[in-house]
Amino acid sequence: MNKKDLVNFKKLLVQKRIELLNKSNSNAKRGMNIDSDISDVGDEIDTASHNSEKEIYFELIANDKITLNAVNDALTKIEKGIYGECEYCKNTIPLKRLKAVPWTRYCIKCQEEVENPKK
Repeated sequence: MNKKDLVNFKKLLVQKRIELLNKSNSNAKRGMNIDSDISDVGDEIDTASHNSEKEIYFELIANDKITLNAVNDALTKIEKGIYGECEYCKNTIPLKRLKAVPWTRYCIKCQEEVENPKK
C-alpha cells in the first residue's frame, strides 16, 4: 500500500469516526427521552411494541460502539505502520476489501474462519 492510499484510508476512517461520534451524541440525547415515552403507551400491545423498538434501538447503539472501536483500532494501526495487515494470518488485506470496509481486521479467508470456526 502506498502513502497516498494510507492518507485516503486515514481520511475515510476519521470521517467515519466523526459520523459515529455525532450519531452517538444524538442517540444519547434520544436515549434520555426513551423511557419518558412509555407514559404515552396505552395497552399491552403498545407496551410490547415500545419495548421491541427500545431493544432494536439499544442493539443499534451497541453495533455503532463496536464499529467505533474498530475504526479507532484501524487509526491506531495506521500510526503504528501495520494498517492493512490481517490480525490472524498477518498477510496483507487486499485493497478492494479495505475500500469496502476500511476498519476490517481480517482478510476474507480469516474472516470466514473467525465467523465459522471448524469444530
